[in-house]
Amino acid sequence: WSEAARRVRDITNGLLAIGIGPETRCAILARTCPAWLFADIAINCAGAITAALHVRSTKEEVGYVLRDCQAQVVFCGTPEDVKQLGDPASIPELQHIVVFQGQAPGAMSLAELSARGRAHGNVNPTAYQSAHALLTPQHTATILYTSGTTGLPKGVMTTHDAWIYQAEAIEALDVMTPADLQVLFLPMSHVFAKAMAAVFLRIGIPTLLDGDAQRLRSNLAELKPTWFAAVPLVLDEIRSRALEVVEQMNPIQRKMADWAFDIARRISDLELDNQTVPHHLRLQRAAIDRVVMAPLRARLGGQLRFIVCGGAPLAEDTCRFFHALGIPVLEGYGMTESGGAACVNRPDHARPGTVGAPLPGTEIHLAHDGEIQIRNRGVFLGYHGHPEDTAEVLLEGGWLRTGDLGHLHDDGTLVITGRKKNLLVTSAGKNVAPAPIELKLKSLWPYIEHVVVVGHGRPYLAAILILDMERVESWAKVRSIAWVNEAELASHPRVIALIQEGVDRANQTLAPWERIRRFSLLAEPFSVDNGLLTATGKVRRQAVVARHAHHVSDLYDQKSPAPVAVWPE
Repeated sequence: WSEAARRVRDITNGLLAIGIGPETRCAILARTCPAWLFADIAINCAGAITAALHVRSTKEEVGYVLRDCQAQVVFCGTPEDVKQLGDPASIPELQHIVVFQGQAPGAMSLAELSARGRAHGNVNPTAYQSAHALLTPQHTATILYTSGTTGLPKGVMTTHDAWIYQAEAIEALDVMTPADLQVLFLPMSHVFAKAMAAVFLRIGIPTLLDGDAQRLRSNLAELKPTWFAAVPLVLDEIRSRALEVVEQMNPIQRKMADWAFDIARRISDLELDNQTVPHHLRLQRAAIDRVVMAPLRARLGGQLRFIVCGGAPLAEDTCRFFHALGIPVLEGYGMTESGGAACVNRPDHARPGTVGAPLPGTEIHLAHDGEIQIRNRGVFLGYHGHPEDTAEVLLEGGWLRTGDLGHLHDDGTLVITGRKKNLLVTSAGKNVAPAPIELKLKSLWPYIEHVVVVGHGRPYLAAILILDMERVESWAKVRSIAWVNEAELASHPRVIALIQEGVDRANQTLAPWERIRRFSLLAEPFSVDNGLLTATGKVRRQAVVARHAHHVSDLYDQKSPAPVAVWPE
């Protein structure tokens, strides 16, 4: 910790030495790493404001953000990140580029900036303290650009007190201690990771910061963390890989594994409902845990007490899967505009299908139409340069309109039912929230990776589906189905029937007007790179529908065959 403090002091003094002062904007474009955190704290200690960029942003997005926030300094992780800046001359206020690792033309290294800082500190020994002594809790600390599902991102101005509040509120839950060990791999450009950083700094939790997703599995196995934070996309992937291991077992092993998961789920359901677990089930769990569950937990390090999940909706079946595995998932809810988490499940009351109860100091209000409103110290100051958009969401009395719909259980836990803007109204006048339907289908049928339900103004609901090809290929191999390429496999009648079976299962649990009547399987996966996913794994619904408008039209053309796999030739 003292070494971290020294590094922050040197970077702060380095920024002061090159003329960075109160309310100057300094951007960071880098993967999560210790240097990201040191630079972020140093920017704030200099009285300046951090503007965070996702490392996978396009050049156009990077240029837009840097011009919008009027950045004078940009910290980049590598020379490759520097290339994402494009032509620095197109960013009028930009004066300095600092690179964490390696060398890049026109950029100074972090080591060089730190050396300048040490020299500046020797000549001006009180500069460091004097700079951050001018700050108040209500000064802007961060501008986080929302990875919104529509349009250009807006800069959310968050105060120093918002981060202090997040740390204080989560510490008050008394579920994390300095004896824990965390692996933080989420992008620090996102409010979720920023909140987790504030928590580990306040409590003093040893933490590995490594944003390289390729190293996640080895990091978990080597460090054996006691908890980590993840978005649903990561947990869905872990669950899929575990189920794939089971799928590839011989028939006897697969039957045993299925029995083990059935016992574990029965027990977890009783525990989640606060019911007594019969003695014979406890004995059966003890017997199967060593054989089936413990090896699966070992793939995640074997020491996890819980996983914190947020950033996007989590399928209830995924939550129950991890609980059956012996690793509770503490799903939470919040927004960039609320400064991070507003609600979260607790280890002693982790209720699947909910996002938990409000954090200490957070108030939740439901408007007449079911829209969730939040009030706490974390609520943002406003959108940078967008006063009209700010006025739309910040209400009198400090309340934040979230745009999300939900309801409260008797125990105070919150359930999210969808987005106001995403409500579909069929031609019969039925209001349908697509998100719960999409989550249900994904959780019931692991062969489907992404779902977008459509049907606004139409006589029935239909769906655009993206296959989890690895899962489908494993399923096909076990059944000796031959194929030449992915297109041929996806178009195979047995694969179409497999997906129809999943749709039918979901439909059995839905009201008649919520059922999916037709679907198309598309070739193009949803990703951050092609603009169909946000950085946290949320589907950009309007972008998907716009890109595949002709396929949507086909779903309502009775002359067009459906279900159908739409793959390029």
